[in-house]
Amino acid sequence: MPTTFTTDVPDIDSLSLDASVAEEITAAWNADLNNGEYRLELRDDDPSGDHPPYELETTVPFDGTLEHVTQNILGGEQYSVRVRAQTQFVTGEWMAAEELTKLLASDAIEFTDVGQVSLTAGWTINNDFRGSHQVYRRRTDYGVSTNFSDDAELIGTVASDDSDFVDDTVGPDREYEYRVRTLTQWQYADSSVSDPVVTEALEIGRSPVPARGWYVEVDHPSGTTFTPQVLDDAQLEPRLKALPRAQIPVPRSETWLSEALEDAPMRVWKDGERQPIDEIEDVDIQADRTVLVGTGGTELEQTVDRDVVAEPAHEVAADLVGDETGYVVNVDAPPVEESEAVAQDPATASEWTDVTEHSDLSEIPVGIDNSADAPVTQRSNILLRTGGQQWAGIGGTGTSVFDDSAFASGTGIGLQDQGDYVRWTFSLESTIAEENLRFALRAESDSDVPPLTATITDTDADQTVGSVSLWSNSSSLSLQWYSHESFEDGATIFASSSASEWDAGDLPAGNYELRLEAGTTYGDQGELRVDLLSVHDDRYQYDFGDSVDASGGIDGPAPYPHLVETRLDQYQAVLSVYGGELAIDANDTGGEQFIEISNDGIDWLRADNSSTVSGEFADLGGSIMVRLGFSRHGDDGEGAVPRYGTEPTQINSLTLTAWLNDTPLVIGRNLKGDLSEVLTTQIADNVDALWEARQDGDQTTFEWAQAGTRSSDRDADVVDYSVTKHNRRYLKATVEGGRSTVSDEAVTASYGSPVALEEGRVIAGSERVRSAETGERYRTGLDYELRPGAGELDIREAGAIADGEALLVDYEHNVIGEWEHSDYDGDTRTHLEETIPNATTPRACTRAAKVLVDELSVPRWEADVSIPPGDAIDGLLEALDLEAVPGDALAVYENDVTPEGQQLRLGNRQQVSETVRRIQSQLAATSDRV
Repeated sequence: MPTTFTTDVPDIDSLSLDASVAEEITAAWNADLNNGEYRLELRDDDPSGDHPPYELETTVPFDGTLEHVTQNILGGEQYSVRVRAQTQFVTGEWMAAEELTKLLASDAIEFTDVGQVSLTAGWTINNDFRGSHQVYRRRTDYGVSTNFSDDAELIGTVASDDSDFVDDTVGPDREYEYRVRTLTQWQYADSSVSDPVVTEALEIGRSPVPARGWYVEVDHPSGTTFTPQVLDDAQLEPRLKALPRAQIPVPRSETWLSEALEDAPMRVWKDGERQPIDEIEDVDIQADRTVLVGTGGTELEQTVDRDVVAEPAHEVAADLVGDETGYVVNVDAPPVEESEAVAQDPATASEWTDVTEHSDLSEIPVGIDNSADAPVTQRSNILLRTGGQQWAGIGGTGTSVFDDSAFASGTGIGLQDQGDYVRWTFSLESTIAEENLRFALRAESDSDVPPLTATITDTDADQTVGSVSLWSNSSSLSLQWYSHESFEDGATIFASSSASEWDAGDLPAGNYELRLEAGTTYGDQGELRVDLLSVHDDRYQYDFGDSVDASGGIDGPAPYPHLVETRLDQYQAVLSVYGGELAIDANDTGGEQFIEISNDGIDWLRADNSSTVSGEFADLGGSIMVRLGFSRHGDDGEGAVPRYGTEPTQINSLTLTAWLNDTPLVIGRNLKGDLSEVLTTQIADNVDALWEARQDGDQTTFEWAQAGTRSSDRDADVVDYSVTKHNRRYLKATVEGGRSTVSDEAVTASYGSPVALEEGRVIAGSERVRSAETGERYRTGLDYELRPGAGELDIREAGAIADGEALLVDYEHNVIGEWEHSDYDGDTRTHLEETIPNATTPRACTRAAKVLVDELSVPRWEADVSIPPGDAIDGLLEALDLEAVPGDALAVYENDVTPEGQQLRLGNRQQVSETVRRIQSQLAATSDRV
């Protein structure tokens, strides 16, 4: 029986592919086959590796040509070809190869419809391919490189079968070159660079800026304006209370590091709208790009140095920006709520002392009468009389008392011999300074009278204070007033050339004796006849008339000043003071009496001979103060010495009411430094205001408003948000202020029960407890214990203080003030306690507490919102009412721009700490002013 078997088929020796002809691929192989055929299969490869199955392309007989051309395939693609030998009975192994087909670039670029801001680029497609056409463009009338690829920007992509592209991002009167890239998944082919094309020139009134996308211009000092291609991820960074910025990525080039381009002028547009960018601030060179960091509002970087006494914050901001920049200033005046507050109403001597703490009453003839609990005018003139035996003593061999109707009270004293004298005692309630102490003598003399000296002795210290020469003259002089200087009523000067001014120092309040004594005589002496001697403070006016009435009376000089002014301590206002009212009850409003009020200590509202004054001030201020003009009054009738001005002015009560509004102020500041920093740290941060630099066409604008006062109905897409409602309302506030001093407070020691001081919040260690009788100082821990919060003393029985002993206590304490909302129910969780050291009076503390309650008695809303990149919030000052975010419209307090978008922090009011800081700042400014 015959044997049957199958022989092996020889494998393919080699396989080569040739794709040098467009849209064709030629496969050639070697093999040694004597029957059967060759099977050839083709596959269109996938770049991802997920290839489709091979498909039969053709079969070739064993004795045919070992080559096959596949036609009409796509250019620029990778194809795989495999081939094997096969017979009826057996198949050989596959041999495979792969090849990229030839890709012909689309070329022959031509232009049609060339206008001012658009043109059409067309080209010829040279083979079928699967992919797209990318269109690149660059300007040829400037550039930082001569290589097309360095400056070219991708401006559009169209389909593989599109042979033209409309470019609507060109500018007028500019020269461009184009290149078209034929692109597949495997490769690309670039056309030649086109011939230059020039767009039409701009018509008047038309913009050169494209209507969409980013557009940037940078001015070179040579006069050339660069308009670099803007790559992806350009960012505009609007900022609150800071200069806006932009990050503009452009093709990488170290040319941007040139010194000539440092701080170069830079303009940025997005979608045809000019953005608030002025110049290049930084250049960031990265691996694949250069990032130009631009900044705007650069005129706000100027250095300023300006003093502000007291002005509304928004007006200060407007003046600074208006004076220092060329920007349009859009500043909103804040909404204003008005109120009234009693600023001062002293009713006791202690309270009057408190409101005159910074007025040195010892230097003017005004004092606090403890028995009347009122300020009263004190004597500035001591009139020493000879008539009616008003002296304390006379002596000497030639001293005589005589009657003469020309003398006051009809009596005088004659001094003739050496040692003759007359002396008086008197007291002063206020100091007369050395330069103001003057003497005036009403007298007459014969010729050759002895010289006359006045000596003042401090009777409390039994010590001579000083002497002054009053008279030395050889001529006879008639009866009149004499002094070393003329008086306004025409009295003559001292007759003695030896008359001198007082040079023994100030004459403080106290008890004194004045001795008027004749000096050395020479032979026969005439007589000096003395009527009146005045010791006075020459800051004030007196009537030194010489007319004596039929009953011996004389009109003056009066004991009290014609006018003495004093100013009460200012009242520190938490809010702005726009006006006020002062009402007094005085025993007399005649003479030159006046009352005044002011909110700056410069301009005053005045009323003469009146008990009330009120009105609005020319400008807002941070405080209110009172100036009082005390005068004299009284007519004691005929025969009185003196007759007129014998009664002091006494103010029995005073009520000062401040008219307030909540306009934020800048008070007593030197605004110095970078203008943008001044606007932020020295103004806006202190008054809860916001500012922003914006762009309106070619004009930069400066925007200013109180947080939350501008509104907007715009909406924006919200990527993410979180909203927190802080329900804690503060319905009562206690403010602890600065230190105040209490002196000589009288208390009575008691064993077993606390001894209460007038004030609480005593500062431990400041107290000084002593015996009212002996002045012995007692010791804490041994003789007593202090309860500082309550302001109480616990007397220790084992100590040195006796039960029932009278004590005097000095101490310092923190002033306090409180305010309650009508809804307060005693819940201590809604009771806020804060320390504001610059609130130095209980009233200031109370007003601060009221402001805290007014602002913090509503819940605080806070939201963190993310806005996607590219969704612009055009202006950050306006309160946002975003549809996607629950709650009412909220003010933007913070913003941050990242590649992921804008991150906004919104709120309806400041936090507690910010409110307290704002009040502290206001009070700090007013407390520094006098």
